[in-house]
Amino acid sequence: MSLNSLNGLIALAATGVGLSFMVLWARALLGRAERDPLLIALTTLALSVGALSLILLWQGILTPPLDWRSALIAALAVGAAGGFAFWRAKGGERTAERPDDSPRDWLAWLAVAVVVLICALILFNAVYWPFSIDDAVTIYARYGKEIWQTGQLPRGTLYETYPMLVPLWYAFTHGAAGGLDQGLARLIPALLSVGAIGASFLLGRELYGGRTGLAAALLAALTPMVTHWASTGYVDLPTGFFIGMSALFLARHARRGGWTDTLLAGLMGGLAAWTKNSGLLIAPSLVLWLIYRVLAGQSKPGAALRHGAILALGMAITAGPWYARNVLTAGLIVPPTGWTWLAQRTLANLFPFVQDDRYLPVGALFVAGLLWFMGRAMWSRGRDWRAALLVILYGPFFAAWWTLVSYDERFLLALTPLVAVMAARTVLDAAGWLAVRIRLRPALAHALAALIILVTALPAAAAALDFKGELLRRPLMGLDERARIALGPRHAIAREIAALPPGSRVWLSDPILTYHAGGGPVQVTLGGPPTRESLAGYDYVVLDPGADSAPAGLADAAPRFEAGGYRLYRVTGE
Repeated sequence: MSLNSLNGLIALAATGVGLSFMVLWARALLGRAERDPLLIALTTLALSVGALSLILLWQGILTPPLDWRSALIAALAVGAAGGFAFWRAKGGERTAERPDDSPRDWLAWLAVAVVVLICALILFNAVYWPFSIDDAVTIYARYGKEIWQTGQLPRGTLYETYPMLVPLWYAFTHGAAGGLDQGLARLIPALLSVGAIGASFLLGRELYGGRTGLAAALLAALTPMVTHWASTGYVDLPTGFFIGMSALFLARHARRGGWTDTLLAGLMGGLAAWTKNSGLLIAPSLVLWLIYRVLAGQSKPGAALRHGAILALGMAITAGPWYARNVLTAGLIVPPTGWTWLAQRTLANLFPFVQDDRYLPVGALFVAGLLWFMGRAMWSRGRDWRAALLVILYGPFFAAWWTLVSYDERFLLALTPLVAVMAARTVLDAAGWLAVRIRLRPALAHALAALIILVTALPAAAAALDFKGELLRRPLMGLDERARIALGPRHAIAREIAALPPGSRVWLSDPILTYHAGGGPVQVTLGGPPTRESLAGYDYVVLDPGADSAPAGLADAAPRFEAGGYRLYRVTGE
């Protein structure tokens, strides 16, 4: 991200507008009396990110090519219509009706400071380093770049059918910047990931009060798995943000009724599915929640059907267009890209948060919270609707993960707000139980808690920052130096490719290198291992480290350039 040019300032301003233009719609749907700044901010973020991506999607479907300027104009028109909706909105609830026991002591302020610091590190890491990690580059960043360059939505039957909320935002930021602005692009999923921490707070506070909300946000922020992946460009945590917000609005509806919270729950659930295919798993949870409410005597069947229709409408508005397009253009809803044969359906994997050390030490609390809440839901025979809500939203997603893709615990990041709230409430219940039996002076108890928080914050903060040693030695690095550190030899070979004669055609088989080397006057094609036949019509080929010897028919036996095992060969004479 560069603020030293007019394009950089334009891109930053356009992105700021794109992230906030739905504020009056958020205020209207939340109720005019709602004054909670965090709730308003996160609802605005969710609606704005979703609405702008959908504007770009419809533009790509109906009137391609995509153009960030016309999309922004349309967004401003939608935002202006929110002014009328806000003017017509009812007063809504009084804030005092929400359960609130927010602590005001120094320990609470320490917890807030730790959460804010870790969120700041996540956002800094996102804008400082370029894309460099596997699927974050080869799927999401790649399609964002292609959409920006071509003005077209991707077409195909595999990764081209993945939800494009994040790639469309990448394309928007690149277009506004007039170039490949990786820092500004990476900021978008990082903000949504930080939003998942905020959603943990809001959900915990809505269900059990401010102490639980703060504890939930703290536990989420103290999880190294969360802090590491939050800034990488992966979409599991952004999906978790929308799932957490959907749970929040389901809880608000259960407490106070009203169709707007139901609509917001449906919109957020749809945005989860519009962010990642796994977000579709919120749909069976919503159905189970409606059935539970009827069976528990908390809703009449007619009312449940009405609210189910509103939930379905919200999901149809946000997720419907993309999945309908998949059916029409690719003949499928979800592509078969999961490595299901690697799933580990073991007893131990029923407790994955202690199997993967990247979740520890907080992962042990996640497991304790899950067990405690499943027990609460059963012992209460369904009367504890708060426990039932969290377990119902957790269950279908986890069952699908364990059955199909339990080879990677990272996918469970989408459940972060849910497990953080369960763990937080369990910790506070346990602390209350111990306080009765072990009489510690409040000052000593607070000191011990502060020590635990600070010690646990160290690995979480370390996981939030990449290349810490280099960063400490040279905190004011330029963009080129950052790319050299993050990409290693790929950066050197990408620079060499960029220096080739304009119009040169290069064959690559490294998707990360393709992302960083492609574009501009040199044409780069991603393919498999090169053969003499596949190189027909190409001028250069890059062999990856460890690849077999160069195929026959090259112009030179020796590579033109070599870096870290990457070898650039000339195929034809210059």
